[in-house]
Amino acid sequence: MFAQLDFATRDDPEWGQYVPTTFRNYTYVTQTQQALKEGRSQDAFQHAQDLVSARPIPAESLSALAISADLVARPGLAQQAVWHAAERGWRDRLSQFALLQVAAQGEDWPVAAQRSEALWRRSVPLETLIPWLELQIAVPAARDALMDRLAGAPDYRDFLILRSGNKLSSPAYVTLIQAVGKRKLAVDCAGLGQAANRLRHDGEFSAARQVWDRGPCRDAGPHSDSSARFLASDKAHGPFAWTYPKSSGVNRIFTTDAKQPVMNVRNYDPLPRLAARRWMMQPAGRYSVALESEDGAGAPEMRLYCYDMSGEQVRSAHFRQQLSGTAHPVTLGQDCPAQRIDLYLPRGDWRNMDLRFEPSI
Repeated sequence: MFAQLDFATRDDPEWGQYVPTTFRNYTYVTQTQQALKEGRSQDAFQHAQDLVSARPIPAESLSALAISADLVARPGLAQQAVWHAAERGWRDRLSQFALLQVAAQGEDWPVAAQRSEALWRRSVPLETLIPWLELQIAVPAARDALMDRLAGAPDYRDFLILRSGNKLSSPAYVTLIQAVGKRKLAVDCAGLGQAANRLRHDGEFSAARQVWDRGPCRDAGPHSDSSARFLASDKAHGPFAWTYPKSSGVNRIFTTDAKQPVMNVRNYDPLPRLAARRWMMQPAGRYSVALESEDGAGAPEMRLYCYDMSGEQVRSAHFRQQLSGTAHPVTLGQDCPAQRIDLYLPRGDWRNMDLRFEPSI
């Protein structure tokens, strides 16, 4: 009966007062947790010692002792308990976190990188690991140890590259991606392009540019300040490639002539439809824009919107022009560090379309 009462304390700590000392196992767990929660460090340390005496094998017991010993200024005992807990309990998150903390404090970066990966494999939420990852990315020696782990763990590497972009600070994420590129580790460029796209979508233009233009996939697609000419495929490559929003009544075919890629579009809808969109970060200056195409009825319209580096649209600085084969002048000011081009087509067929957006000579 007393053993059942002891087990019941896992759900209701109040049962602990009825459990004799001889039968206390789980009771010590709840007492230790309660004391830690209430800030009673000395009581927590005493309960943790009783817990280890009653249940010396489980890693959870040693983890509780490590935490409470650290709170009562017993660092030697805390470190010893942490190491034993980690050796016994890869499934015990608390012991792994404790060992990660000890390793970071002692600047044992290979162990810190190893424990971070171990916690990720135990499905610890990424948000919980972010402070530790930020630290490992910021310190050069720790970053080298992290790269060593990523080199041997492609799944962990892919997860950090593809999923941490909107969790880490922008400088940390940029540093991570550039470190991966410096090590020449294999990267899913399509996935990195999506991650950079999310940064750009969130207004992190500078981070998106550094991740894509200067990262491991810099040769996989157009850069932020490259020409606005169409790609040969409707598959986007990075945050500064042409995208082709789905729209009812609009069909597109991409071909490559003797010179460069061109786009063929048919708009069945009686209203103008968005045929293509692209983001750029062209420097301030004077440019010319022209759209060459065959057939078609009416003039396509290009709309250029300006954004500041926080992602806010600069409403006073934009360009809207019906295009033909004739070049039209466009001036980008200092208040237009990032640009978005939207190309609208009226009803009709448009063959061999080539948009030129080039510096004026």
